This record gives sequence, C-alpha cells and structure tokens, in this order.
Amino acid sequence: MVIRSRCGTDMTAAFPEIAAAAAALPADVCLDGDLVAFGRLQGRLSRTPAGADRLAAQWPAHFVAFDLLRLGADRTGAPCR
Repeated sequence: MVIRSRCGTDMTAAFPEIAAAAAALPADVCLDGDLVAFGRLQGRLSRTPAGADRLAAQWPAHFVAFDLLRLGADRTGAPCR
C-alpha cells in the first residue's frame, strides 16, 4: 500500500494512521481522494517516522475517497451508479 501525492511523491511514512487503515483493504484496490489534516497537512510531510507517529496520535489525518479506480479490474470506464 502506498499513499501518493498528485505529483507521485510517496507520502506513506507521513501518514501512518492512513496506511494502517488502508492495509485492511483488498490488495487490488486503488482509491483516489484527499487527505484532510485540518491545517496541519504540510507539517506532517517533513517528519521522521517517529515524528509522524506522534503527530498522527495528536492530530490524526482523514482520507476522503471520491473515486474507486480499481477493484480487481480497472473501474475507470465503468458507469457511475
């Protein structure tokens, strides 16, 4: 499981709480969405893993999914229902 920015930067280590929740999803799932950290998003990006864990406990981030891109197969061409 990898959390990537719009530019493709790996941000997984900065958001351990999101990575832990995503680990419960099937391996073939790909979601598109936004990370929400209520004004503290930038401060999470330059932290060590230990610092990210501390900040995750203090100010947890949330993931808002708005597109299911893959679930076993590419879903981008599927109709929206």
